[in-house]
Amino acid sequence: MINQQLSFNFNEYYSLYEEVVSDNHFLRRLHDDVDFDQITKVLLPKYSATMGRTAYSPTYMFKLCLLKVMTDLSDVDLIEEVRVNMAYKFFLDINPNDVPCDATTLCKFRRQRIGDKNFLDTLLAMTLEFAEQKGIKKRIDGKFIVQGIIDATHTESEFNCYRPVPALKGFARKLRSALYGIDEDLTETLKKDKNIQSTDLQGRSNTVLNYLLSLKKTTQAI
Repeated sequence: MINQQLSFNFNEYYSLYEEVVSDNHFLRRLHDDVDFDQITKVLLPKYSATMGRTAYSPTYMFKLCLLKVMTDLSDVDLIEEVRVNMAYKFFLDINPNDVPCDATTLCKFRRQRIGDKNFLDTLLAMTLEFAEQKGIKKRIDGKFIVQGIIDATHTESEFNCYRPVPALKGFARKLRSALYGIDEDLTETLKKDKNIQSTDLQGRSNTVLNYLLSLKKTTQAI
């Protein structure tokens, strides 16, 4: 359930951050420059307004995930670090004397709330919009022009997971395996593809494609 936790209640100890977290601290600059409240708006449909216990703020949980990526700590070690690190607490918008959530809560949030690709697509769109607002990139004639060097962590794409030749060779292996199950004598007669190189797909010969066509004829003849 999610409702009252959307607003933070800061106590008299919150003013300590002005003394211990400097203005040029990376986490303070990140906290002040980025509107993380958009995360709550995006993830709100994943929560129930009436059922279950009151949940932690999606923004708070997302910031914990962000800290985990930046520090490369385990869930347990990260929570222990948050207990004593004032800069982390300031970034999370909690009071200096607040106790962070349990490590298992962070694990469940990462698996149940932000594990789908739709969220990653939304997050990427929000990142590009933020970059445009900050002048990191500009739109000129419908195209984005990067104004500076961006350090990015690459994620695996569902597109172009395999190059053409390795993909075709993989299909050939599966087909041969199926044919061997039908007729063991084909083991010696079918040509193997170990010597097929990536350049074989280029030019007139199209060796890999021709080989697959021969397997197709063999399959049809059985």
